[in-house]
Amino acid sequence: MSDCFVPCSEEEATAFLEQEQETSGQKISDKQGEYDQVKEELTVLKARIKSKFGDHVNLDDGTELP
Repeated sequence: MSDCFVPCSEEEATAFLEQEQETSGQKISDKQGEYDQVKEELTVLKARIKSKFGDHVNLDDGTELP
C-alpha cells in the first residue's frame, strides 16, 4: 500500500477520528461482553464435567487467556 492524502479541513478530520474512536470503543466493548459470556459458559461446562468425572479428567484453569 502507498500513502493517500485526502483534502479536508482539520474539523472534518477531527470529527472523523472521534467517530472512529467511538465506533472502535463500542466494538471493543461488544467483544469484551462476548468474551465474558463465553468465559462464564466455559466455567459452567467445566463444573458440570468435573461433577460428572471428578478428578479423572484434567481441565486447564484457563490462565493462559487474558
